[in-house]
Amino acid sequence: MIDYDVPMDDDYSVGIPSVSVLIACSDARKYNRTTTSVVLTNGASSAATNGGNVSTSPLVRIFGPCTNPTILNQTASLTLAFTIVLGSSERLDVDTNAGTALIGSVDYMHALAALSVPPEDWVLIKGVNIVSYSASSGGANGVELQYQAAYLA
Repeated sequence: MIDYDVPMDDDYSVGIPSVSVLIACSDARKYNRTTTSVVLTNGASSAATNGGNVSTSPLVRIFGPCTNPTILNQTASLTLAFTIVLGSSERLDVDTNAGTALIGSVDYMHALAALSVPPEDWVLIKGVNIVSYSASSGGANGVELQYQAAYLA
């Protein structure tokens, strides 16, 4: 239960006060309940299909070991790249909706490469997106995109 004090004028004495509540949604999109997972291998391209009618923001999981991972949405001309060395037991989780890049609970946004768009700008547009992954070394464990089709009413 949330308890708020309602501000009253000094001359208020009879009746029931009128109260308004504004609830703002930070994301107006509706999402499919099914999460789609697409695995990208180093040096290859794959199709990631957003069956919705607007862009969706995927969770990007980059598995180590790898150096300087880059994920390119060729369809939308969007690059997500990091200047980082991931160890064999490390995974960089990039939440493109929240705009975060974490290894465990440690923030790695400082490793975002200059050629990269901000994570919150890296989306899958509606329809088929051709996405590729490359790393300057390593990268055999690939990248996983997890997303839900997004809709605006």
